[in-house]
Amino acid sequence: MMKLSIFAAGLALGLVASQLGAQGTRSTAVLNATGTYVELMTLVPGEGSGQHSTVTGEVGIVAEGEVIVSSPSGREVVPAGKAYWFPGLVPHDLRNEGNRPAKIYVIAMKRCD
Repeated sequence: MMKLSIFAAGLALGLVASQLGAQGTRSTAVLNATGTYVELMTLVPGEGSGQHSTVTGEVGIVAEGEVIVSSPSGREVVPAGKAYWFPGLVPHDLRNEGNRPAKIYVIAMKRCD
């Protein structure tokens, strides 16, 4: 069961990364360890991640610029130095509506039960 859970989390993260890459978003894996996946995503002005969700929760830390985070709960501006959190399976989108690139560290915990 543990291997299936890890596979599902990895598959979901891979699908998110491929979706982001298809839209021109730059995304670089920073860490892909047994229990954690971290990537650095860069969104140029006017660009978004596209609506997506992950199997496990997702934390994002905005390192530069600011992003608009949209989900069924609403929209929120997340500036540099702040973070967002989504539980698993919650659809969400990140958009850069600013005038300079935004860099976000996206952190997903892999299931290890």
